[in-house]
Amino acid sequence: MKDFDGWNRFKKVVDADIRTVFCRKREVRWCSVGLNIGAEIDGKHASYERPVLIMEILDNHLVMVIPLTTQNKTNKYGIKITCEKIEFFALTSQMRTISTKRLGRKMFRLPSAEFNIVAEACIQCFHKAIPPSKEGGIAEPGGDSADPDQDQARAQLRKGI
Repeated sequence: MKDFDGWNRFKKVVDADIRTVFCRKREVRWCSVGLNIGAEIDGKHASYERPVLIMEILDNHLVMVIPLTTQNKTNKYGIKITCEKIEFFALTSQMRTISTKRLGRKMFRLPSAEFNIVAEACIQCFHKAIPPSKEGGIAEPGGDSADPDQDQARAQLRKGI
């Protein structure tokens, strides 16, 4: 049985932390992801941590991350990356926005080539989540889908990742 009470106590400590964490895109850092529900990935050990790859810095307090695992998760959402002789699998289907308060020590910075592989996999993952235009494929902004919000989301995916 998961120790949700223990995670809740630790989460209060993380939330009360007043430090400012400065990080950079492509960094792999330990992150207190906590205990989660169902198939959502959990942290481990006393700090409920696991490595995450920083995909985007949204502001001084929020970042988009992808959890990493060393367990072989080769599938359409588990992207194999290697850095510093360590093999990881980036779980693109579990990308999420987190507070920088959750971030811990830096492990390393992923080379651009490896990062781009993960970024492209994210685009493919979310391409499946966004319905195609009437003509098929991804609708262009301002244009051919029935939903302008979807057009804008598609444009942001192309630019931001």
